[in-house]
Amino acid sequence: MDSEGNWMVENGDFVIGESDDQHVEILLASRKGMIRETPVIGAGITDFVNKQNIDLNGLEREITVNLQADGYKSKKLAFDENNEFNLDYETNY
Repeated sequence: MDSEGNWMVENGDFVIGESDDQHVEILLASRKGMIRETPVIGAGITDFVNKQNIDLNGLEREITVNLQADGYKSKKLAFDENNEFNLDYETNY
């Protein structure tokens, strides 16, 4: 998928490759209940970002718990002065 979530096609076939980054992005953006197969998964980061007073500890917990539940481990999660975060993760499988 491209950065806008559209399928990528090349030479008449779907482009395949590493999908962990896309998977984690969907996991973080999704709210609980949005993924039918696993309704308890979803960090819903937009819910945190759209608040006036961002609970950074709560956001960090949501990200960490959801990554762990889906087989990933947060190696580094840091917030900058603009409350933007950088995430470095690894797979646990």
